[in-house]
Amino acid sequence: MIVSIADVLDALRSTRPYREGLASDRAKAIMGKKEDPSFNQQLLKRFVNLMGLFPVGNLVRLNTEEVAIVTAEHPSDPFRPQVKILYDSRGERVEVPFLANTWKRNDCSKYPRAVVEGVDPATLGVDPLTLL
Repeated sequence: MIVSIADVLDALRSTRPYREGLASDRAKAIMGKKEDPSFNQQLLKRFVNLMGLFPVGNLVRLNTEEVAIVTAEHPSDPFRPQVKILYDSRGERVEVPFLANTWKRNDCSKYPRAVVEGVDPATLGVDPLTLL
């Protein structure tokens, strides 16, 4: 079962000649369907927790187009880390980086921020360790 989870996650996130790799949240949505018995949901959650889908120190892009660095993992939902916002939705460096918890819901019970993909620090010319 664990090999199946690793294989499918890798296949979904990898770029293929016939399609681009899927963002992490899309892969999570596909694999995390509760009505789909393909994956044991507890095992999937444990796998993601162990592998650190968004480990501390990784740069990520949010659904808001902001770029942030992961500062802490959520203890029970590895898809919703705490992040420090570094770049705004226009791609401009924010003057004072600030923390955002992607697990916090707004007044409409929706998540205003969610991680959609990892970002290569070289593309921004930054060293993530200096940003923590």
